[in-house]
Amino acid sequence: MISIRLMVEADITRIVALENRWDYLSKWGEQGYRAAITNPIIYYCFVAEVGTDGKCAELSNEIAGLAILAQLFDHSELCNIIVAPEYLSKGVG
Repeated sequence: MISIRLMVEADITRIVALENRWDYLSKWGEQGYRAAITNPIIYYCFVAEVGTDGKCAELSNEIAGLAILAQLFDHSELCNIIVAPEYLSKGVG
């Protein structure tokens, strides 16, 4: 089961590890994700987290993906989206 929740600072290490699994992505790194989550007026940062055996997703510690959106004056923008390779084509993105 996949659950969606807001990104927190404790997720950043796992998010950077997920980001580094893809060679072709531009890397935000710890500093970039930290800047986004500390500016919630503009950025909405979400993680897709995997639950195990029907238990709470928070217990599994596995991030299947993430999305960062920016709410600007007259539009929104998808700034970043990453899905773990093993969750491609499984509805995470």
